[in-house]
Amino acid sequence: AVIDVPGTGWLARLRDAGADPLVVAPAAPLRVDAPDGSLDVVVALWTAFRGVDAADLAEVDRVLRPDGRLLVVHDYG
Repeated sequence: AVIDVPGTGWLARLRDAGADPLVVAPAAPLRVDAPDGSLDVVVALWTAFRGVDAADLAEVDRVLRPDGRLLVVHDYG
């Protein structure tokens, strides 16, 4: 999921730079509405308390292009 933190404007800056970010709401199981191998980067906010669900990771792997990058930000509370 991508969340635009109020007051930071980082999502707007991405769009201004020509990026077309896809925003996905948190859900179980994770479902990204994008074709296989179509995304360059996925930024995920996952909690370390729960761990990473294998199905969520498989979904991210499905949508990332072969040289794509996954950035995981863990919330330690």
